[in-house]
Amino acid sequence: MIPASDVVRRETDVPDLIPARMLNEFAYCPRLAYLEWVQGEFADNLETFEGRFGHRRVDRESTRPVPEPGKTNGLDAESDPADGVETIHSRSLMLSAPDEGLIAKMDLVDIDASTVIPVDYKRGRVPNVPGGVWEPEQVQICAQGLVLRENGYHCEGGIIYFIESRRRVSVPLDEDLVERTRRFIREMRAMATSGTMLPPLIDYAFHFENRNRRPPRDPINALLSFVYAILTKELTITLYACGFDPMLGFYHRPRYGRPSLALDLAEEFRALIADSVVLRLINNGEISGSQFISRAGAVALTAAGRRAVLAGFERRMDTLVRHPIFKYRISYRRVLQVQARLLARTVLGEIEQYPSFSTR
Repeated sequence: MIPASDVVRRETDVPDLIPARMLNEFAYCPRLAYLEWVQGEFADNLETFEGRFGHRRVDRESTRPVPEPGKTNGLDAESDPADGVETIHSRSLMLSAPDEGLIAKMDLVDIDASTVIPVDYKRGRVPNVPGGVWEPEQVQICAQGLVLRENGYHCEGGIIYFIESRRRVSVPLDEDLVERTRRFIREMRAMATSGTMLPPLIDYAFHFENRNRRPPRDPINALLSFVYAILTKELTITLYACGFDPMLGFYHRPRYGRPSLALDLAEEFRALIADSVVLRLINNGEISGSQFISRAGAVALTAAGRRAVLAGFERRMDTLVRHPIFKYRISYRRVLQVQARLLARTVLGEIEQYPSFSTR
């Protein structure tokens, strides 16, 4: 009889070679690398879909032979003016380096008689950091360079191509970067074989005790106040479109400049839309303590923080959900319109009671 331990794959039974892409994840977040590489957990999101679309050309493997180290063998550069993106020599090249413990699938490799240069595509813009490249991307391109070196090629650096900026940033493979990359390899291997995942990071900037406003005195309340204001604005526009005067409400006392009816309807969607946006932004690491400013005890979002919140809010508004009455899937943006029209029918006496919205 075969022992169960020999049948079920243990988490510590990891491959001998670490993918350069996973080394990028480890440099960014060791816990994320463990979840993806050791446990095999992965879920697509908007960013991964956009990244895959940006890689659609370089993911097509070149059919021309890759020259041996020191030889060119007629390998010419390819370009497609219609795409506006220069393709450098060999696309989607997979190589391994057992001595380094690495394997890499390189988007592009520029190969000539004297040197090779790996080129890695990234979906976003060039970040405003020293060197123009975040450390995880530096580590990934260095890992690709180490793989090329072990295969006999002379590699002194790589290039990160930022698709949105349409710019290339050079990354030299200096001794410091090589040492950091090899240290990450050792640490990632040790973490994977130990079978122990690192605990989640705690951002003490997001500590919530109670609701406070005018002004908010901590980042959580600053986020809530901003998102509640956006939700109220959306409902004000929706109510105007449905023929209501949003200044006349049922529960909120009318006051000059206050959209009382919009605030009434907002109560129905605070948890479903606004609170959900705040939780997702924090849990996904889309916003950090650096995106807040504190003055005289008041806390507010920076311009970058507001952009991050608006992006998260728009994603939530575009999320599809099944309406409990009509049973079809619509976006939360459309849900606001449907509920406003149901309220109008209730006021006009067409239905006896306003049917509130709930997801379960």
